Amino acid sequence: MKTIVWVLCVEFLVSLGTAVLTIVAMPFFGIVTNVMMLNSISILSSIFQVAAQCIARETKQFIVPPIISLVLILSGYVLFILSYLLLKEDRGMNVWIGLAIVGTIFVSLNWWENYSTLFKSSFLDSICEDIARSRNVVSILSSLVRILVTAAVVGAYVPLSGRVWSSVTSVPGDVGLVILILVTIQIVSSALCHWFVVVACKMHAMRRSFLLPMYLASLGVLAAFVAPVIIFFQNSSDPRGANYTITEYCQDITYGRGLSSDTVWFERLVRDITHTLCPQDMTNLTEMGLLGGSALCWWLGWILCTMYIWFLQLQRIERTQNLFVRRMYEGAFLEQSILLNTRFEIQRKKECHRQTDPVTVYLCATMWHENYDEMMKMIISMFRLDKYRPRNNSNDDVSFESHIYFDDAFKDVKGSKERHVNKYAEDLVDVIRVVY
Repeated sequence: MKTIVWVLCVEFLVSLGTAVLTIVAMPFFGIVTNVMMLNSISILSSIFQVAAQCIARETKQFIVPPIISLVLILSGYVLFILSYLLLKEDRGMNVWIGLAIVGTIFVSLNWWENYSTLFKSSFLDSICEDIARSRNVVSILSSLVRILVTAAVVGAYVPLSGRVWSSVTSVPGDVGLVILILVTIQIVSSALCHWFVVVACKMHAMRRSFLLPMYLASLGVLAAFVAPVIIFFQNSSDPRGANYTITEYCQDITYGRGLSSDTVWFERLVRDITHTLCPQDMTNLTEMGLLGGSALCWWLGWILCTMYIWFLQLQRIERTQNLFVRRMYEGAFLEQSILLNTRFEIQRKKECHRQTDPVTVYLCATMWHENYDEMMKMIISMFRLDKYRPRNNSNDDVSFESHIYFDDAFKDVKGSKERHVNKYAEDLVDVIRVVY
């Protein structure tokens, strides 16, 4: 019963944070802030890593990245608050800023299971064991809770924001088609991304095929959205001269000037992106610096929080359930959830001394009518191996065994019923006596 209550409580907070962040708060911010804000959901993972490393008391170098990550994420929150409240003095943004920050903290609870076994708590250990035995039931409960919480947030937000239900239910046909296409793209891309990540990890190509693409995904999304806006602005400023500013361009886009009736979907997409960028005063260097600083802090904090994956030791063919803690991944936070869901391990000190099994090297030689000098050179080569051996005759690492085979080592002697060794065997005995 305690496992069910725990799962329901955690999933309720995570789903509440996801719904509030994506549905309520993010529409009030620009695209740059929204994309980079998703990286701040690693805040509790950084705190858990610091606590786990302190408890383990291993080398200090492994505790530095999560500490810096935590400082950067908190610095990003501070810069984010200052950019909206200090410069704009828009007190109406207080609620949305607070909801965004609380939402990211709630979402970061999603990966508690990755660190639960590191704190040596019997309560958490028993819950993790129950979850491992009934993983399918837990996944079904999580999905149901998220659906219900998301529906409740939408149901409460529509009347509280002064909107009417017709704005939600009566969606134009072309808009509904765009929504359907976006949902399909999101589902297919998320499934493919998860599959390629698993394949990259099993191929031991984690750094170049898993980590680097995930780290650069946020920057790639920003470049893909912002670059067309810059290109359209340059194209619009060419006929108007050098005095045409970004502020005038935003006004033209806002009031629909310069758009023909047969505008293609790409131009409409650029216009929608521009609408999210125009509320920011792009001529104010201080405001742009604060927003850019917060975005950079969040991104670097997320990278440092997941730096442990660079040193993760994998088996040759690692099972997916041993590589990732949860089966589910977050569609709204795809690259962040996949990295934060990767199994976390305490980095132990490397032992300088380890017991190794001794190795025996066999030296085999076949002699057939070698003369005295040839035998001398061969035996000297064998005995020279002794100079690489320690004087105390310790054979902890390598030991040598020499075997010499004669094709013809005996002769018949008249008057004797037994065979006698021939000259070659006698020479070998004499050479060994001389060399040794």
